[in-house]
Amino acid sequence: MNRLSRPTTLLAFLGAVLLPAALPVDPVPSFSDPTHITNPWSPFVPGAVKLFRGRQDGAPTALLETHLKETRDFDWQGKVITCCILEERDFEHGQLAEISSNYLAQDDAGNVWSFGEVSLIVESGVVVGDEVDSWLVGGPQVGDPADVLVASDPLLFMLANPQVGDTFAQQPAPGAGETLTVTATDLTVKLPGGTFTGVVRVQEVDDGEDGADAVSSRWLAPGVGVIKDKEHHGHTVLIGSEITAAN
Repeated sequence: MNRLSRPTTLLAFLGAVLLPAALPVDPVPSFSDPTHITNPWSPFVPGAVKLFRGRQDGAPTALLETHLKETRDFDWQGKVITCCILEERDFEHGQLAEISSNYLAQDDAGNVWSFGEVSLIVESGVVVGDEVDSWLVGGPQVGDPADVLVASDPLLFMLANPQVGDTFAQQPAPGAGETLTVTATDLTVKLPGGTFTGVVRVQEVDDGEDGADAVSSRWLAPGVGVIKDKEHHGHTVLIGSEITAAN
């Protein structure tokens, strides 16, 4: 799944208000130009790619993130919201293992919202199914897996202006829960993909079904977005990006 919603997924909503994404969206955000995603912590550049490498449970991994030029429409609150499509291809031991499509839109306050994520499982180059927590606002459309979960509202994906101490709830999918806290800002991080300044670090706690919480951290650079992930069983670092800001 998306690292920011797995996400991948982080991210005061409409000023000082922090909105738990598990609740109906209130107040309803305005989307006058939703595909113009200029949020510095989650920028979207149609046609651009980002490349990551890492390890998971001791195995080598790679991630190719592509900002597709195509868009997708969602009916929500009596309006049509056009979303950008962020595609992620996960590789394990050099083989493609998962393809995720994430549907993103920016509101007029600069916050980025997710209208869904569908993750397809790949084995030996063939799609064999989808992740059980794939979801879409309004449910599946033509061409989507039939078992995709139905969500009534989008979920908060990235704050417009994260500050140390900001804590909020998020759902990577209906029924799941995450608590995210901004733990640092203005960091400098050196990676194979470059040296980044003004970096924000966010801690993510996934509520475990067995009562155990999984804790991970994510680093985001202005003008670039996610540059590094670290969790108990692995890590991912940026090695190249077509949207890397000059530092």
